[in-house]
Amino acid sequence: MASKFSALLGPNGTMLLQYLAEAAYLWSYLGKPDEARTIFEGLQLLAPGDPVAPLGLSEICLSQGKFREADKFAETASKLENADRRTMAFAYKLRGRSLIQLNKPRDAEKFLQRAIDLDKDGPEGKSAQDILTMARDMGTLTPNA
Repeated sequence: MASKFSALLGPNGTMLLQYLAEAAYLWSYLGKPDEARTIFEGLQLLAPGDPVAPLGLSEICLSQGKFREADKFAETASKLENADRRTMAFAYKLRGRSLIQLNKPRDAEKFLQRAIDLDKDGPEGKSAQDILTMARDMGTLTPNA
């Protein structure tokens, strides 16, 4: 979570940004999405190249039924250069979840499969696989042929 701003803050700059991200997620988990959103938006300004803020904003939007906005934030996160494979898989999984809600099953399946391919044995890949399987079982996505 390094940025030019964290460098200006000195050796503890990255840690400060990490604390902000953790505070935002804490507010979100406590059922206070507006407070979390404010922190994530600030974090996005402070560390624009880091995927944590857009991923957090995507999760908040998903929980509020703002699926187009959730997809846009997840897309932003997936295009950032600082994202590792697991983070990319998480972004693709969020896109898949958003697109299911937007009734775009082909696109949803494509992004869920990307998440699986990127993190096959990891938690994001397994979670994406579970979502894909459940969506197929429910008839939201086409069954595997």
